[in-house]
Amino acid sequence: MRKIAVASGKGGTGKTTFSVNFALFLQELQKNVILTDLDVEEPNTHLFFSLDKEIIKVENYIPIHNPDSCNYCGLCAEKCEFNALIAIKDYWKLFTEMCHGCTVCEQVCPENAISEGKRDIGNIEISEIDNFKLVIGRLNIGETLTSEMIKRTKKFVESKFEEDVLIYDCPPGTTCPAVNSILNCDDTVLIAEPTPFGFHDFKLMINVLKEINVNPFVVINKCEGNSELENFCNENDLPIIGKIPFSRKIAENYSKGKAIFNIPEIKSVFEKISTELSI
Repeated sequence: MRKIAVASGKGGTGKTTFSVNFALFLQELQKNVILTDLDVEEPNTHLFFSLDKEIIKVENYIPIHNPDSCNYCGLCAEKCEFNALIAIKDYWKLFTEMCHGCTVCEQVCPENAISEGKRDIGNIEISEIDNFKLVIGRLNIGETLTSEMIKRTKKFVESKFEEDVLIYDCPPGTTCPAVNSILNCDDTVLIAEPTPFGFHDFKLMINVLKEINVNPFVVINKCEGNSELENFCNENDLPIIGKIPFSRKIAENYSKGKAIFNIPEIKSVFEKISTELSI
């Protein structure tokens, strides 16, 4: 399975539009494709499709306290890296929204006063038609375990399916969720926007990828000739594998929820990208 992360330094660069249409383009080439939405706080790939879905609940560890066994030594709270526990004389409290489910509290408890519990953190939604699968990770509203939900979604997809190409539509930005989405992928495609804000955040993303030893490919969206961003890529040996033109036709199709990969000028771009990625 070829794992491709589609990322961006900021939101609104066209990352999801690219992910959806590149997946459909590969499907038309008779590739078995899985498109997975890892923007778990606000997934939107489903807006481009009308598919039935199977829903799988995702649960995470939560400690259950047994006051009859507890001596309130406070070791569980001391060892919790996330400050999710308070344990003082005759008082024990868990701040659920801060608990990451690491199980350390249960492991260090000398009285076995903590046991395993479960809580729902979100759902994985699966849709399938012919040689195309859509998988969406969706975090529960108000939940804080974004990175954990991303890891669980990736683990589910990679253990359950064996398709030709797996495309991860990653969350935007340079924070932990974006990094966790990119880790252990075969290729990373950065969707860049040649605007001042787009260029600024693109450079931030390049610095993050250097820290995790990822060498990205670049696709410039809304491209209108040469730009400062393109010059930066050339100066820093960042391969530009595609340029999607600024096009009214693309905007019209997008506003109606229609695919753009079959527009001739876009199809030629995707053909070049698939060649560069050796798909």
